[in-house]
Amino acid sequence: MLKGISTPFLHCAISYKYYDIEDAYSHLKVIGKRVEQKQIPKELSPLIFCVTGRGRTAQGVVEVMENFPVKKINPQQLEEIWQDKDNPKHRKNIYLLSVNTEDCMEPLDSNAKYDKQDYYKNPGKYRCNFAEKILPKISALFHCIYWEPGFPKYIENKDLYNLAKEKRLRLLGVCDITCDLDGSIECLQEYTFPEAPFFYYDAIEDKRSFDSTYKDEKIFYLAVDFLPCELAYDACINLYIQLAISADCSPTGLKHWP
Repeated sequence: MLKGISTPFLHCAISYKYYDIEDAYSHLKVIGKRVEQKQIPKELSPLIFCVTGRGRTAQGVVEVMENFPVKKINPQQLEEIWQDKDNPKHRKNIYLLSVNTEDCMEPLDSNAKYDKQDYYKNPGKYRCNFAEKILPKISALFHCIYWEPGFPKYIENKDLYNLAKEKRLRLLGVCDITCDLDGSIECLQEYTFPEAPFFYYDAIEDKRSFDSTYKDEKIFYLAVDFLPCELAYDACINLYIQLAISADCSPTGLKHWP
């Protein structure tokens, strides 16, 4: 029980326990209704979920989150909410923040402006301000953005340490769908598995463990690198569709259609 607070989110099951995505969405909608009725606990308000990227993975996260009472915001609106963070109105919904490279990458040259083409061509000319601008204000992170070695990291261990030391770490957990080991989020050094999907990262001690005892400086971290397979029925359907496409035939023409 996070922070000793009981919320409807405790009723969310691990994804492989749902029959298919329709079953999952149906249950999440029920939980979403309970969230609306009970409202967000004051200790967690404003509850801000951040999604990085705009690709198909990020779109999938948004689709899942739309089963809850969400209000979509951008980084400019985030600042407005934070300036008024104690307002009771924030307890009525979850804020879903979308962040892309242009929102948190800035040129090292203070006279230059962010240029997407230049960023992907010359990533060493840029720095990431995500840890300064976004991280202190968010409750959870769904990390879906493209990254490879040579590009700026989004969150370094020192960023988490400094926020925890200053008692400004609001981040409760990370769902890292990119799963880049020692990548854009430095503390990811090992994958997790469906039977033990989370590890817990202590930002002060720089340690990972499976001890779920709550501490202010600990965040839970999901790093299962084959998440789509957990909804086995839908994964199977998609495989059949791909087979049909590659064979240039109709899915209904395949034998043993599930």
